[in-house]
Amino acid sequence: MLLLIEPLKKVIIDNRAYSGEQQNGNYFGGFCTCGGIMRQRIWVETDSSSILISECDDCWKNIALIFNSKKFAGKKEVKTLGKREFGEFLKEILSPSEVESILNKARGERYNPSSLSRAKKKLARMNLGLEEVLKVIA
Repeated sequence: MLLLIEPLKKVIIDNRAYSGEQQNGNYFGGFCTCGGIMRQRIWVETDSSSILISECDDCWKNIALIFNSKKFAGKKEVKTLGKREFGEFLKEILSPSEVESILNKARGERYNPSSLSRAKKKLARMNLGLEEVLKVIA
């Protein structure tokens, strides 16, 4: 499963975040299993593939269509993370003290610098910047 971080317009694939090129939603992106029309949301380029994330007009489900070069390679479900879900996601990948430090920094409160540094390193390994994370959770 792929994760779309809605506020950042980034897609997490195999614990690595990739920036996407947002589409205006006017382009056809396939058909949904519910029978609705999919609209293109984001194109993501990875080292080995291009990924189109489309959203259904009817049921709002997101699907990723994966292409290797110009050849269709597969389809995957996409889980969308809003602001609240992104906070829960951070709790899964960071320790409680690291999450607390990030939250306190975002609020302008006192925080543990070593915990924040560890969190920043973990996020950087995933290609997520601390500043962009702070903007989402603030």
